[in-house]
Amino acid sequence: ALRRQLAAAEARGSALADQLAAAVDEKRRQEEAQLGLLREKEALKQNVAELRAAHDQISMKTAKNVKAQEDFHQQAMGVEQRKAQDLEHRLATSAQRNEDLEA
Repeated sequence: ALRRQLAAAEARGSALADQLAAAVDEKRRQEEAQLGLLREKEALKQNVAELRAAHDQISMKTAKNVKAQEDFHQQAMGVEQRKAQDLEHRLATSAQRNEDLEA
């Protein structure tokens, strides 16, 4: 009877040891998975920071390009305005010459 009880106790002990080993393995797997997730989270934070920096650079360059484009258009308008004034002056001078010649 004692041998049967001892054999049953050993079987239960062996089963408990197997359950404990499985629980330890599962906990280790979960900790590794959590560590992997933390690494991934840090990598994503770094990616977000890099994307924000790139966005800021693009915004700054876009603002500079818009300013340069506005400046260019303003200069072009000034050139066109000067050409128009020059043409008006030449037309007035030509008209005056024609009047002088007719007189």
